[in-house]
Amino acid sequence: MVDEYISKLLLEYNDFNVSNNIIRKSEILKSLDKFIEKEQSEYSKIDKDSYSSLGYILNNFGINHKINDKYKSMTEKDLLIWYDKAFLLAIHMIRLKKIKTINQERKDLKK
Repeated sequence: MVDEYISKLLLEYNDFNVSNNIIRKSEILKSLDKFIEKEQSEYSKIDKDSYSSLGYILNNFGINHKINDKYKSMTEKDLLIWYDKAFLLAIHMIRLKKIKTINQERKDLKK
């Protein structure tokens, strides 16, 4: 289970009041990144490709750093699409960690 603050952020991201708010979405993604980075070695082992994709988006599309020159011509609408992709990756990483635990618990039951 994730802490209550992260749970609220996950719900808020999908709130209709936030759907086109690029600043708030960026703030939420930054917070989710800080949460995931606390256990980066574990998350990167669980799904290295998804972890890398999440990091790439967060580091190149104006969330953790300035927008990479390569992407400066993107519209806000295009950035929001990439932010939503980063959100899906973040949810995947958080859930996958819990799923891994559940699968291990099931395996332990069979012993």
